[in-house]
Amino acid sequence: MRTSCTIQSFVGALRLLIFWPSRSDLLSARLQLGHSCGTSGCFARTYPPSLLIGADGDRDAQYSTTALEVRTEIRIMATPGPAFEPRSPGPYVELYKDGSYLERNPSWHLEEPPFKVKYILQILRRNSVKIQFICEAGCGVGEVLRLLQLELPPDTDFTGFDISPQAHELSKSRENAPLRFRLADITQERGIFFDLLLILDVIEHLEDYFSFLRAIRPLAPYKIFHFPLDLSVQAVMRKNGLLKRRVDHAHLHYFSKETVVETLRDTGYLIRDCFYVPRSNEIGPKRIQKLFRVPRAVLFAVHQDFATRLLGGYTLMILAE
Repeated sequence: MRTSCTIQSFVGALRLLIFWPSRSDLLSARLQLGHSCGTSGCFARTYPPSLLIGADGDRDAQYSTTALEVRTEIRIMATPGPAFEPRSPGPYVELYKDGSYLERNPSWHLEEPPFKVKYILQILRRNSVKIQFICEAGCGVGEVLRLLQLELPPDTDFTGFDISPQAHELSKSRENAPLRFRLADITQERGIFFDLLLILDVIEHLEDYFSFLRAIRPLAPYKIFHFPLDLSVQAVMRKNGLLKRRVDHAHLHYFSKETVVETLRDTGYLIRDCFYVPRSNEIGPKRIQKLFRVPRAVLFAVHQDFATRLLGGYTLMILAE
């Protein structure tokens, strides 16, 4: 009897998933499968065929476990979830102004600018983009602009904007005549215009990135975006795969290539060029990143989109107008 009930319960659970119950049921649910089975918490009841689901379209009704003349009811009982204390309701942007972000990231990602500059130059050269005035929104400590200055013609002018007083203070040592940094929100500035605007690893930090993207679009004819592609199968399957990016790096939004492209199109951008960048394989210092280097490279050589969606570890470089 117990074996029969176990099989019946499994089939019932499978049919329950196929019929797709309401979301409210699935959030905090437990199956009760019948005292008549002789097991604790088990609840079974039979119904005639006239009561099978579909007669009234009610997804929360009982679900049939067999195709016979009788069926077993599987009830989903909502149970209370854990309580979570609220955080400060203030704007998330304060994280960058009160020193909290610097505490979490003392180097302010100084290991990344050489890697980013390499691919910025690549996308500029392969599209034959000629520029003289360059601006970076969210420039941090200014290392990307400093390294670009070493690679571009000497008459190129550079301006960096950031809202963090701590990052601005660290950027001052990199200033020179054609390279300046401003402690300001670029979306609040008036009368500024550049040939190229850099937005590197910024969008995922913003509460309202749609308004930001619309505000900066008129500031330059060319824009280069760099997006981390946090969404992947392996990241979602790990409990802290995405949460760690939020806690350590303050990522509020998680993107795939497809959602990045649609976001830029929705805010009025024309994408001229884009390609994947192997961030984890080139500069990823963590053990799991090193472990995935060979599988990522092999799968990427076979199918770029599939490798990125499955294993992650890649970012997206975009040239847009």
